[in-house]
Amino acid sequence: MKHLNSRCHRALMSTLADARKAAGMSQREVSSRLRRPVNFSHLVESGQRSLNVCEFIDYAKAIHADPVQLLRRIMT
Repeated sequence: MKHLNSRCHRALMSTLADARKAAGMSQREVSSRLRRPVNFSHLVESGQRSLNVCEFIDYAKAIHADPVQLLRRIMT
């Protein structure tokens, strides 16, 4: 999957990780809030798992972030 190594995907991974850390949350906490396997957020933030749009919105809300603002950061 080429998109998992694209510039945009790398920006997505780092933006989500930075926002999670700014919220003072662990990857385990995020996975738990999303009711996903314990390693889910690690897979997302390390680039091994992509997110669809709805998953992205849920992820943003789980870390108390505005999905629109996160998307803007990814696009710049």
